[in-house]
Amino acid sequence: MPSEAGYYSVSFTSGNVHVTDADPPCAEDFPYQSSGSTRSGVGITGVCGTPPGLPGAGTVDCTGTLTATFTFVPEWANEEPPPYAVVYELSEASCVGDSGDCANGLGHPAVPPIGFAKTSMGERWTLRANPGSSFSITVTPSASSVWATGVCGESEGEASVSYTAECYPVYVKLEGTLKVYAGSVPGQTSYAKHECMIGQQVMATLVCPGWPDNTRSWAVEGGNPFADYQVAPPDGDSASLLLYSQGQTGQYTTAIFRESGAAKFQCTAFLGGPIQQQVTVKGDMVTVTPEDAVLEFELGDVKLGYPMGALWFGLLDADPLFGEYQDEPAFAGIRYRGRFVTPVRHRLGPYVGGWHFVQLVSPGRFRLNWGNWQNLLNNGIQGLDLRYPTFPEPPGFPPPRYPATTIRAVGGDGPGQPLLSIQPSRYRTDGETMKVYAMYEPPARDGLAVRWVPLQVFSWGWGGEVWWDVTHWAGPSPKNAWATFSQAHPPHPQWSLRHHAGNLVWIP
Repeated sequence: MPSEAGYYSVSFTSGNVHVTDADPPCAEDFPYQSSGSTRSGVGITGVCGTPPGLPGAGTVDCTGTLTATFTFVPEWANEEPPPYAVVYELSEASCVGDSGDCANGLGHPAVPPIGFAKTSMGERWTLRANPGSSFSITVTPSASSVWATGVCGESEGEASVSYTAECYPVYVKLEGTLKVYAGSVPGQTSYAKHECMIGQQVMATLVCPGWPDNTRSWAVEGGNPFADYQVAPPDGDSASLLLYSQGQTGQYTTAIFRESGAAKFQCTAFLGGPIQQQVTVKGDMVTVTPEDAVLEFELGDVKLGYPMGALWFGLLDADPLFGEYQDEPAFAGIRYRGRFVTPVRHRLGPYVGGWHFVQLVSPGRFRLNWGNWQNLLNNGIQGLDLRYPTFPEPPGFPPPRYPATTIRAVGGDGPGQPLLSIQPSRYRTDGETMKVYAMYEPPARDGLAVRWVPLQVFSWGWGGEVWWDVTHWAGPSPKNAWATFSQAHPPHPQWSLRHHAGNLVWIP
């Protein structure tokens, strides 16, 4: 897993300044000194001995192979080093005297070529793959000066070396995730990892030196990513899903995940400037679904009955499920109950996330009215059933939701047709199907977005026919009712039609 915010510290070894004096004779060595990311040494001819002599005739030599050691300092426990690092070096060697020379160790020539004062200065950028927890680089700058008769016009000679080394990690930074350490989850013994709940937006940023000719191309793998999911307010006349667009070129990208498991953001980047190389950098993570999940249903029977004091033909009398959060829906032909729990480690104080039911319906109703068969205008067209989320409305606003805790919640439906007169004289339901989605919304993290995601879906339907038999309503025959689980982590429900009382229109 790439670094999120760790950095490399630098330490130095070696480097010596040797100074001599002609009158009185002396010689002394001084080690180079370190300050931050710079190692340097400087000497003046004649300044040696105890007490040190005055500047004058003598020599100075700055020598030694410098070793810069970079050590990764993690920002959080078990953070791994980055996959790449850009190393910057700036080296300067200079000399002033009757004679002397200098070289910065990076290959830059001393200028001017001839003269009493020279400087060799320049920088170098390199890309290092898999730098690990520690790595070292070496450079051998040098500078020397001789002051004898003062022909240079100075009162002493001088030589100096200054070397700066810095390291810039190149990695994918993940925001909107929880850093889970070994032992935070019972039974887990692996290294630390980034986790997010499904439905949480995660932002991935490529951290690298900002050269103008840098380019990026993003890809997301695993977790079934998407960009957005919107339901039109206030009642849900439509719902649409926007998929994640692979190949985005910005400095960062965002995605929301629908399924649990391993996922990763991958950036293929061209590092421009002085590097001019292509790299592929990954940000690994794990997506998590609610735990202790329950979704169950009870199905009634297709029959004639009096659910509200009037004769109905429909799906009636499902057995109670004994809901703990909400009263059982009255007169239901199907009852369903769910529970979905946000893991404790992903709760944010009082924010535990929520869930609700969404039901889609494809009507299939027909009637014989004064000898003519009629059907509903929107037969066979799948759309939202009544409103979003599905009736009965859970508490909370907006939109209504159940808390994602251990408390179960109950929904249900009682589809049917009131038989208020003898005309129409026959009703038939054929191919009327419903899909019930348990939708989950996690707590929002780091100011990023959250979106509803489907956890489970089951399908159900009913059918049959009744008719007026001279003195009474007869049937239903044949009759059919069924319910079955379809899948976990289904695709998002999408629709462009909402079925409600205003558009339940019979047509010839």
